[in-house]
Amino acid sequence: MTKRKDAKLTEEEKTEIRMKLHTTPPPCFSLRQWKEWRSYAVQVNPADTYCEDCTPEYKERMMKENKCIWPCVEFKIDTDGMLIGTRASLKKLSAPQLSWLNK
Repeated sequence: MTKRKDAKLTEEEKTEIRMKLHTTPPPCFSLRQWKEWRSYAVQVNPADTYCEDCTPEYKERMMKENKCIWPCVEFKIDTDGMLIGTRASLKKLSAPQLSWLNK
C-alpha cells in the first residue's frame, strides 16, 4: 500500500478537492455507474460521498483491480442500522489520491 503523507492544504485547496470529489468519477466507477450514482445522490443527499455507499466486498474487489483510491475507508453501522463507509480526512493523502485529485 502506498504510504500516506501529510497534505498541507489551504482552505481553498480543500474546497477545490471537495468539489472534485463530488463532480469527478473515481477509478472504481464506470462513467455509467457514476452518472447513475450522482443522479441518485443529488436527489437524496448531495453531501453524500460515494465511499459512504460502498461495501466491504466492492472495496476489496476494487483494491484487487487497483481501482480503489480510498483504501482507508472503514465500515460501520450508522444510527439507522445501515452499513456506511467513512474515509479519512483530507489531512493525509496517498500518492494515488494526490495524483487523481491533481488531474
